[in-house]
Amino acid sequence: MIGEPEEMLIHPVRALYVIGAEGVLYCDCDDASMLVAALCAAIGISFRFRAICPDVYGNFTHVYPELCISGDVWLSADPTIPGGVPAWTGDSLLVNQDQEVL
Repeated sequence: MIGEPEEMLIHPVRALYVIGAEGVLYCDCDDASMLVAALCAAIGISFRFRAICPDVYGNFTHVYPELCISGDVWLSADPTIPGGVPAWTGDSLLVNQDQEVL
């Protein structure tokens, strides 16, 4: 995980190419989350994004995917945290795979 001086998204296909070519991908939470979500979508797993930690300007400073594992049971799958379970319990925003705010 790295910070970015200027926000930009790495397309999941590009991320996979870099991982295959270099064995590692240096990215931030939105890039890692997009890759996890794309891989899940490819095998039919529904996902949504959770944006957390709003700053003083109302911008969210972290994002991670949640995966639907059964009916309405969602599993946090933060690829930036060992074990995938974030500790944040404050304000958050849910966005589903159709980009609808929940």
